[in-house]
Amino acid sequence: MINKTDIHKFSFPEMVSGGNGKTSGTGCAGIYLILIGSLCFIFGVLKSCSDIMIQSLALVSLGSALLGIKKFNPTKDTTNTEGK
Repeated sequence: MINKTDIHKFSFPEMVSGGNGKTSGTGCAGIYLILIGSLCFIFGVLKSCSDIMIQSLALVSLGSALLGIKKFNPTKDTTNTEGK
């Protein structure tokens, strides 16, 4: 059995792909939102603008929620297993 909590086996492709190996739109959108939100947060800290920091935290929260939904939502098997 694979230990899913092993931090030494991090894989970026597993983070953005679904259980069937295909790229997940939800995972990619989550990663992009977290990166953009983090950059905006740093910009808000440098400019000391609290409005930018609050909105960027909302982006990071939304991106984290998208990644969480992708991980906890089981993928549906769309392969046809019926024989002809």
